[in-house]
Amino acid sequence: YDDRSWRFWFQNLSWLPDYLNSLDKKDAKLAFSVVFRKWMQFVYSKDIDNEFLYHDHSLAYRPIFLIECSRHIPSDIEPIVNEHLVHIAKLLCSPLEDNALSNHSFDQAIALFSLSDYFRDLKISREWRNLAIRRLRRELEYAFTSDGVHVENSPSYHHGMISNLQKSLTSVFNKTQDEFIQKKL
Repeated sequence: YDDRSWRFWFQNLSWLPDYLNSLDKKDAKLAFSVVFRKWMQFVYSKDIDNEFLYHDHSLAYRPIFLIECSRHIPSDIEPIVNEHLVHIAKLLCSPLEDNALSNHSFDQAIALFSLSDYFRDLKISREWRNLAIRRLRRELEYAFTSDGVHVENSPSYHHGMISNLQKSLTSVFNKTQDEFIQKKL
């Protein structure tokens, strides 16, 4: 458990949707409850390894994966899950958490947009959405050179960002019809 990569993937919860989707509905709800309760115990533990708890990328991925699992959230812990997600949204809005001009910031903006959509009945969600779109635009302006290559000039980053763009921007565009985002697709 001392491996940084293991801690990053554990704390961003990217493994959770596949795990829950492998179970039947009743077992998935029970598993979500156990995992999330243990997760919250971990978060509030005095002995926590918090390197990746609020790491910019883990913080961006975690709400995306929790939202993806939302159909498995038992009603008795839904308020706790929602409180955690709202807390993450507030953190993502902070200029201190904005990792501008990086692939991390792109993922943070996608997460904030996803949270605004998930909590669309909250008044503040409109502000979250607007901020997310502004940041997405900023990142899209910066992320690729005029010939379409990712600015970090790494084939791995380029492939990752192209895959990320295809998946996430299509979802954002379908919900906003933003012309700038459409052009980037």
